[in-house]
Amino acid sequence: MTTLLLAALLTAAAADSANGTTTYSSQLSGPSGTAFIMQSGPNGTKPIVRKTIRPGYSILQQQSGGNSAIVIQQQSGD
Repeated sequence: MTTLLLAALLTAAAADSANGTTTYSSQLSGPSGTAFIMQSGPNGTKPIVRKTIRPGYSILQQQSGGNSAIVIQQQSGD
């Protein structure tokens, strides 16, 4: 039996007062590895983070400041 351990983490770094943005990062860890997304967005806003976990693959999505990023991890077949 295979045990599947996945975790998603969202962190916000310190705001950059020079240009009014904050840096956000999200992480998805699973048996196929770890994925990170790092983006900046306007101060005082939170990014939208979605994770999809299915047999054989997982998806991490992040939207921040009008930009979006997607990471798709496929689990290797045995």
